[in-house]
Amino acid sequence: MGYFKKLEEQIYFESFHMVGKRDLLEDKSGNKFNYFYGIAPGGALVIPVLSDGRIALVYQYRYLQDKKGYEFPRGAINPGESPNDAAKRELEEETGCMASDLIKVGTFVPSPPSMKDIMHVFVAEADHTGSQKLDFNEYMEVVFRRPDEIDEMVRRGEIWDGVTLAAWAMAHHQFLHKDKLA
Repeated sequence: MGYFKKLEEQIYFESFHMVGKRDLLEDKSGNKFNYFYGIAPGGALVIPVLSDGRIALVYQYRYLQDKKGYEFPRGAINPGESPNDAAKRELEEETGCMASDLIKVGTFVPSPPSMKDIMHVFVAEADHTGSQKLDFNEYMEVVFRRPDEIDEMVRRGEIWDGVTLAAWAMAHHQFLHKDKLA
């Protein structure tokens, strides 16, 4: 497309799941400006459905908002790991649920202007058989809700996480008929 010409790039920080960059860009008129953004390894999210039709969510603290919120289990994809394997791993770590088969619902880009990242969304039939294996910086509890309860939580603003809202919008149609996977 060629809207901007990259004149230079600089990494200004690296963390365990993100790189912060600055590119010096030039537009077609010759104007130069800095563009700051992050690069992440991609993530995987799973909507786990138990045999009784309830869905497992996590209720967790988010530092930047300084509050807790309801989200679907998700996390970063580790080097050499497939999105499918990352979804299964995150599901087990965050909820204690196990899923053998995941149905890929789709992908989306969570924050196009500020992050180079992609989220893979799965739905899975799951069994709640184990306990959480949380990372040192995770504080969450597992909750179970029916699809209609999740819809109501969205309407009341109790689910405010954009990634969870986007995933629910992508997968919601699968729960319209008797809460079973399509």
